[in-house]
Amino acid sequence: MADDFRLEASLKGYPLTAAPCLVSEIGARGWNVLAGDLPLPLAVPRRGALEHNLAWMQRYVGERGVWLAPHGKTTMSPNCWPCSSPRVPGV
Repeated sequence: MADDFRLEASLKGYPLTAAPCLVSEIGARGWNVLAGDLPLPLAVPRRGALEHNLAWMQRYVGERGVWLAPHGKTTMSPNCWPCSSPRVPGV
């Protein structure tokens, strides 16, 4: 699996005291955001809400004929960026 890379404490958001592991092993760790198992700050977007907001913005700019220049902190949220950039007119 190409995305099965090693995670460790030197990476932002990884618990400082946790042993390194592969991405595929994260679920087995049993970490819980609400229990404080992960360092702050962090965000846990709901896929449905994110998709709703993207569709709303796409309709809004399409109806008004405007173009946007979306930007993002790709180092902090690399998995979120591709879902928005190709769907917004003008990008």
